[in-house]
Amino acid sequence: AGGDGRASLRPADNAAIADAEKQVAEARVVFDEALKKAVNSGQAGALVGKQSMYLDAATGRRIVQNTLPGLKAVPRGTRISFQLRILEDNHVNFQLAKNTRSGLTALYVAFVGGKISSYRPGGYSEFVAAKYDLAAGENHFHVNLVIDPGKDTVALSVKLDGADGFLVRDVPIALNGWNPTKNPHQPFTFDCRAGTQALVDQVEVIAGKQRFAWGFESPRFIDGEDVTGIAGWTIHPQSQPAATSVVSMIAACEAARESYTKLKLAERSLAAVSLGGEVARKRLSANTLQLANLEATIAADNAKRSAAKPDTIAKLSREAYRRQLVAETAMAEWQVLDARYELARTRALPDSDKQKASRIKKFEQQLATAQKQSLEVAARRDKAGESADYKLISRVTSKTSTGRRASLARWVTNPRNPLTPRVAVNHIWLRHFHSPLVETVYDFGRNGKLPSHPRLLDWMAVELLDHDWSMKRLHRLMVTSHVYQLDALVRSDDSVMQKNIAGDKDNRWLWRRTRGRMEAEVIRDSVLLLAGRLDSSLGGQVLLNTQAMTTGRRSLYYEVYPEAGGNTAFSELFDPPDPTDCFRRSSTVVPQQALALSNSELMHAASAETSRRIAGESPEQFIRNAFVHVLSRAATDIEVTACREFWDKQMQELKDDGRVRESLVRVLFNHNDFVTVR
Repeated sequence: AGGDGRASLRPADNAAIADAEKQVAEARVVFDEALKKAVNSGQAGALVGKQSMYLDAATGRRIVQNTLPGLKAVPRGTRISFQLRILEDNHVNFQLAKNTRSGLTALYVAFVGGKISSYRPGGYSEFVAAKYDLAAGENHFHVNLVIDPGKDTVALSVKLDGADGFLVRDVPIALNGWNPTKNPHQPFTFDCRAGTQALVDQVEVIAGKQRFAWGFESPRFIDGEDVTGIAGWTIHPQSQPAATSVVSMIAACEAARESYTKLKLAERSLAAVSLGGEVARKRLSANTLQLANLEATIAADNAKRSAAKPDTIAKLSREAYRRQLVAETAMAEWQVLDARYELARTRALPDSDKQKASRIKKFEQQLATAQKQSLEVAARRDKAGESADYKLISRVTSKTSTGRRASLARWVTNPRNPLTPRVAVNHIWLRHFHSPLVETVYDFGRNGKLPSHPRLLDWMAVELLDHDWSMKRLHRLMVTSHVYQLDALVRSDDSVMQKNIAGDKDNRWLWRRTRGRMEAEVIRDSVLLLAGRLDSSLGGQVLLNTQAMTTGRRSLYYEVYPEAGGNTAFSELFDPPDPTDCFRRSSTVVPQQALALSNSELMHAASAETSRRIAGESPEQFIRNAFVHVLSRAATDIEVTACREFWDKQMQELKDDGRVRESLVRVLFNHNDFVTVR
């Protein structure tokens, strides 16, 4: 085959490619001339070379960041530099992030309406380091930052392009502990806010012997495409549409836009006719490397199963790891090229094609996904050494195990199995909101009921998978949501609430907080806690449930079993756990519950001990304090009046202030608010 790989193409393909190449060459000559004239007249082209990163936040906000993958240290004298040209001046800044997840900033250099601002050393006190006059043409800056970790400061220098002097020279500003090699989530960022357009180029980080540089030139960066997914660049979640961060040759150079558009159309036509062969060759090469990877992996797996010599296993494992990295890299490169090919073909379609817009969107998403995967593979490759931690084709289990249970577990938790995360989400939702999204929590099949909010259920299931099955994160999502913070009270004077309750009395559409009832264990533990008798120590032996009424351990430490006597007599009245049905706890209201909260030995003893813990010399003080202590809320004036009437009647009968106090506490234990979760 020839050096350009055309020998494998048909003569007609070669002729089409030659014609497309001619059109591209002619269009490029016209564009280069137009661009040169436009730049000479003062319009904005690339800062350096042929391409720059163009941050366009005419509307929205764009924050691009780079985590510096592979950075090993931040020694004294580490230098960060870049060029910046402001086209529309509102607010653009450079940051070293303190923590991107919490939105904290360590170092800050902002260009805002003619002022260069930063933080003073030792904190976050903002000051103006210098001023510039955009109207006078002061818009192209060379920024240099020299880091001194020991002093926790940075020397800031800013110079206008072509000027002899500096706007800012070696002014100390705050570093605030930035060091991404020791702290996670500390990238450097460019933040372009609404009403701002800027060009960024020649970004460079020199840390000792390590050097990272981004000139945004081809072939690594492609004109017209976003920087995300390339060379460590990603988009911060706080970015807002429709701002962009594309690589551009012309930026806001309007005089060259017509010739630029014609050049792009010619290039897309060329890509559509020529890239197909290259995509096919890349795919063949990637599949060939994947075959070699499988052979090396099988050899390493077999060596482990046959208990080969340790040296042999180590050698084969290292080779399998190396082959896997090579194959993954080739596959990632092919997927990126394939996505670009399909995108180029689609863009070359006539505008009259009704499917053009939707297909462009589809292949742009496919390209973004491929670039992200390529970035992840590159990060693993950069960290790779003589590792033997390759991915096994199948698990190596002991000879006494069939591996079937492990296989079942992997199948149950496989991301391609949507059932497991959806069931998990439904159960967690039920515990927080007292009503599940799928009523039949035990059956998600065709015999079960449909979810009330299917899109919400699926979204949370994906969130659970995407964040490594983090139940803690899912709990946080739910309890910080608007629905969780709604009020359960339905006010009679609220017309909207009355309309809602008329149309949705079961609260299926979550317009208010659904009330729930405490489980039997929570009721018992709450009573003991208020009485000061709850033993909160962790761990220990399982206790006989017959001891639950006379001891103070938490309820979860007492035995539960399905046969008769498997629960305490007290919990039997409040829907105890059923070992044969773990899907959902039933909830009932029966008269015996009130009797148990009034007449049981546990309640009499707890009422006496609780009353002694509540302060209040006068009856009214005690009543108000008792409401706060037992019900965790203040008493209303009507409730205070009713309790005072109760107090007076009890005093006439009992003639004992202490017993009256006990009686009042026992009444509050029977209050609906005590056993209700709102």
